[in-house]
Amino acid sequence: MQQAVEILTAEALKITRVSQSNWRTSIDKGLYACTPPTVDGRREWDVDSLVCLAWYDALVKAGMKRAMAGGMAAELTKAIARDRGAESFNVYAWERDQERGGLSIGTEPPDEAPSAQLILVMPLAAWRNNIRTAIGHYFQRRAERDAKRRR
Repeated sequence: MQQAVEILTAEALKITRVSQSNWRTSIDKGLYACTPPTVDGRREWDVDSLVCLAWYDALVKAGMKRAMAGGMAAELTKAIARDRGAESFNVYAWERDQERGGLSIGTEPPDEAPSAQLILVMPLAAWRNNIRTAIGHYFQRRAERDAKRRR
């Protein structure tokens, strides 16, 4: 089980380098719904919830519309919940009809589309390592800044 990182949302945004304006707009419009629940006025962010936030932001920065990126982050959250030990996940796409398609994230093609095409591999282990490193750097910088203030 992942250890919770007991930080506020503002700190989570700094760790993942997600802009406050992108975050607020996405939350207000209901486009990003993968935040951890609030407990006693605080969100307890774990590594996986920070990975989903960082991935969402990366998709938006790459040009994906926020609504679709939010859906992809939600799918990633579900995939992680189903298989916490996975090192990576595949993103599959398929055509439902001539106007619509489907996207799914998992280790295998979805049951409703066994012939879905693999379009992307999401290296979850690497993203987790990057987030852990970012958390360490964030708290190190904060401790150094606090030490300078005390002098």
